[in-house]
Formats: sequence, structure tokens, C-alpha cells
Amino acid sequence: MKTVVLVRHGKAGLSHPDLDDMDRPLQHRGKKDSIKMAERFADLDVEVDMLISSPALRSQTTAKAFSNQLSLRVETDERLYDGTDSELLDVIQETDEECSCILLVGHNPSLSDLLRDLLDAECEDLCAGSVAVVDCDVSEWEDVHSGSGTLEQLLTPAAYDTPHAA
Repeated sequence: MKTVVLVRHGKAGLSHPDLDDMDRPLQHRGKKDSIKMAERFADLDVEVDMLISSPALRSQTTAKAFSNQLSLRVETDERLYDGTDSELLDVIQETDEECSCILLVGHNPSLSDLLRDLLDAECEDLCAGSVAVVDCDVSEWEDVHSGSGTLEQLLTPAAYDTPHAA
């Protein structure tokens, strides 16, 4: 069994003509949600072997929250920034066989497209800060393909929001 965890970066600031897209930071809420989601994910006791992130600042900040909780070093792969779902699948298939579980931090639409591909099913786009845990019934990473995954968990920041006092 191989497990793929897909994490969409937290809520980011709006595009600005003076700021390269790669340098867009998380909003305050995005930072808080990233920490909260990393804590919630850690509570699942999923044993992650490798954490790979897009090089974009908003993804790196999200990845850092997860690396702090999981005591893992953040690897960076350019394909998680601007790659297609097919290129993200390549990242998965190239994973070292000693790893049983990888966590990818990236962007839409490619992360949501990858999730649909792994499940071979239609599903909503991953919202900012969400975490999808997908189990793949394969023994080698190169065998992960369309339809080989089953969604085991879907965590969203909204599910953990506390109502404000009136």
C-alpha cells in the first residue's frame, strides 16, 4: 500500500502587479489555517516519509507548518508549482520505494485534477488549506495511476472553524 497526501496551500494574498506570483504570501488566515491543518493531520497518525512542496512562497509556508508537526525536511519540486496533473503523477511515480507515504504541497487546478485522476471520480476542487489522504492499492510507486486511489480522509479548514460568539 502506498499513500499520497495532497495539501493545497493556505489562503494566499491577491495577485499584485508589483509582486511575482512565486512570491505571493499567505494571508494571516492562511497561516493560521496551515498550522491548524498540520496539527489536525498529525492527529491522524499517518506516517509520512517525504514532504515535497512547490517552490512558491505560499506553498513553502504551508509546507513548513507540516514539516514542524511531522519533523520532516521540505523537499522542493518545480513541477508542483506549474506542472499538470500528469507531471504531478510523475513526481509520485518517481518516489523512492523505501517511502510508503508522501505529502505533496501545491496548487490548484493541478492538485484537484490529480485527486480526480487518482480516484477516477469527479469531486469538488480542493479548497485552500485542505488535506486529502489517498491510499493506493499498489506495492510500487510506478504503479500509481488513474483509479488506483481511494480517498481515506478529506480535511478542510472550515470543518475546524469555531463559531464566533454573537
